[in-house]
Amino acid sequence: MIADESAKNIVVLGLGPAGLFVSRQLSKFGKNVIGIGKHDDIGRYSNALSKCYIADNADELYHAIKEISLSLQHKAEALICSDGYLTFIIEDYPEVFDLLIFSSPEEKTLRLIHNKEQLSEQMKCLNLRTPKIYDPSLHEIEFPVIVKPIIKRKVSNIPKISYIHKHNELCQLIDKALEHGLEPNDLLIQQLIEGTNDNEFGYGGYFECGDIINDVAFIQARQYPQGVSCTAIEISDKSIIDELRNLTIPLIHSLNYTGFIQFDIKKSASTGEYYILDVNPRPWGSISIMTPKGANKNGNLFIHSDNQERNAFWHFPLKELMSVKNRRNISFKKCRSMMSPRKEPIIDLWDKNDFKPFFMQWLVSLVKLFGK
Repeated sequence: MIADESAKNIVVLGLGPAGLFVSRQLSKFGKNVIGIGKHDDIGRYSNALSKCYIADNADELYHAIKEISLSLQHKAEALICSDGYLTFIIEDYPEVFDLLIFSSPEEKTLRLIHNKEQLSEQMKCLNLRTPKIYDPSLHEIEFPVIVKPIIKRKVSNIPKISYIHKHNELCQLIDKALEHGLEPNDLLIQQLIEGTNDNEFGYGGYFECGDIINDVAFIQARQYPQGVSCTAIEISDKSIIDELRNLTIPLIHSLNYTGFIQFDIKKSASTGEYYILDVNPRPWGSISIMTPKGANKNGNLFIHSDNQERNAFWHFPLKELMSVKNRRNISFKKCRSMMSPRKEPIIDLWDKNDFKPFFMQWLVSLVKLFGK
């Protein structure tokens, strides 16, 4: 359970689209939602928050949490909605785990998934299919590969995903990373699983002790930049849903997982095999695709639903305007053909009872663009 009646106060750590969504849901059930976000997090403008703290670095995050803990009579429950904040807590201020209650998921689970080497070993033990990862020393690399910056605390001038087909291209990218103050170990070099975005899937939901409370499978149809969804279509094909569940549930069971979790998954265009690309132990950017799933009056964000008569169509209009630049995207025409007749349209950030974040996104985008 994300929050029972004894946990009136909830601290949401990270106020991007994911933090905004869960803040709204929790507020609807009478929870006192205290938010911590960066100055350009869109959720800071939500009326779902009783109070909002701004924290752009590890020190500011710690001081905000310390102030919150001192102001409350009992420990508040915490919900991680930001990779960056999770990095700050684990690497800089682990004492935060004593100031707030982390149960969805718990501390040891957050630490394991945060450590990509430990997570990779765990998945290997479970015989889960993942792409090969290569050492940045450049030895014995089989091209093509993709390269991702895996830094959580520095600003990266390297694209979120780079497609590399030759050795000299990789050397050039590493040189560029070094020029911008990154180290080779800040780059994840991974086997390229061939295919366009009609082969890119997401699977996520809310789980208790490894059991599904509610989940959703979707195609990450349009992305901008590549790796960030701006159009997602819920899957109603049971065979694909079962394939994605069978690939991910062993890890969820092995961790006895409680909380939100999301997987990036890709189907190889050449072999038809599914690979786990990434695991996020938190609500994810397009989580509002779960809006039609409903919520429980007792405080759970979601109740189980097997209704497959309609599928959700989630989109982020502002980024969709730019997504025409990405040639890997599914065309708008094909997207429409993939939706069921009873589609449920979901516009990211929109809520008629909390409209300010939606209209502030234009200003926030300009702030991010010009770095002011």
